[in-house]
Amino acid sequence: MQYPLYDKLLADARHKDEKNIDMVTLCQILNNISLLDMEQAKDHYEEIFAIIIHHEKINHGGIMLSLIPNDGKLLPGGKSILYIFIKLPKMLKLILLAYVEHYTD
Repeated sequence: MQYPLYDKLLADARHKDEKNIDMVTLCQILNNISLLDMEQAKDHYEEIFAIIIHHEKINHGGIMLSLIPNDGKLLPGGKSILYIFIKLPKMLKLILLAYVEHYTD
C-alpha cells in the first residue's frame, strides 16, 4: 500500500514526543479547517480521513476493523465523522500533528 504523504508524515512523527502535543491547539486547527473555502476544507478532511484509514489498515494487517476506525462516530445526516482526539492511537495523533505542521509551515 503506497501512500507517500503518509510515509513522510510517519517519518516526521517518529521524531516527536506525544508529551509535547498541545491537544487543544491541534484540535482547534483541525476544526478550523472548516473555515477555509469549501473545496480546500473538503480536500483536507478527505486527506485526514484517508490518513486515518491507512493507519488502521497498516496496523491491522491490511484489514479495516470497522467502517469508521478509532471509535469515530458518524454524525446525523451522514456527512461528518466525529473523533475524540484523546482516544486516537498515540502514533496517529503524532501523524496528524505532522500533517498540520506540513500544511502550516
